[in-house]
Amino acid sequence: MKVIIGILFLSLILSLTSDVTPERHVEVQTDEPFPLTLRDSPPRPHSQEEWTMIFEEEFSGDAWRDKWNIQDWPSDKNEELQYYTPDNVSTKNGYLVLSSKSERYKGRHYTSGAVTTEELASACSVFSYYSHTFDFHHRKGSSTKDKKSFLITEEAGAIRKDVAKSIGVLKGESLAFAYPYGEYSPKSIRILNELGIDMAFTTEERDASQDDHLYELPRHSIFHDTTMTRFQSIFRPHH
Repeated sequence: MKVIIGILFLSLILSLTSDVTPERHVEVQTDEPFPLTLRDSPPRPHSQEEWTMIFEEEFSGDAWRDKWNIQDWPSDKNEELQYYTPDNVSTKNGYLVLSSKSERYKGRHYTSGAVTTEELASACSVFSYYSHTFDFHHRKGSSTKDKKSFLITEEAGAIRKDVAKSIGVLKGESLAFAYPYGEYSPKSIRILNELGIDMAFTTEERDASQDDHLYELPRHSIFHDTTMTRFQSIFRPHH
């Protein structure tokens, strides 16, 4: 199954006139939707109770950085004059803040901030993306030895909400799930089943067999330094 991931592109393009001085600096924050009109779109529900959440980004902590690509390059689109720099991307009170400045930087006279997910989309012809939780790929405990995955330590309602959010980000794709740190419990399995996820993978390194439970499947890891010989051996024909 091929996952289609829409390309999201957030950027701030600031029209600067000749009266802008290097000391001037603008930050734009908004929680209002862009004034877009979609043709043949169904009417918007009148109350929030009728809405269906398909994507949410709260921009809290650092977890959002795992989903968004912070740009670092001199823009060459639309005759733009700015350099996109990570220094101009930040969060404040749950908002993404993209700043534009009149300043000299790496050959440009202006800087700005931008985040995208386009690299994920470009890889869709090779890879399929499924859930690894939304923000629960962490562990909790008083010491390294005692730490356990959030899928074990957190309440069932919180786990269900997090995994459902991850499926929404993936446009409803729910074929598979990978347990963070390979840790799970009967509670985790029950929640995945209730959410319509078909199978789940542990961190056990071996071939799967017909005797394996669909929510306790082993896997093979592929890393950047995996050799082609090793890669071919993983996918060798089975008789």
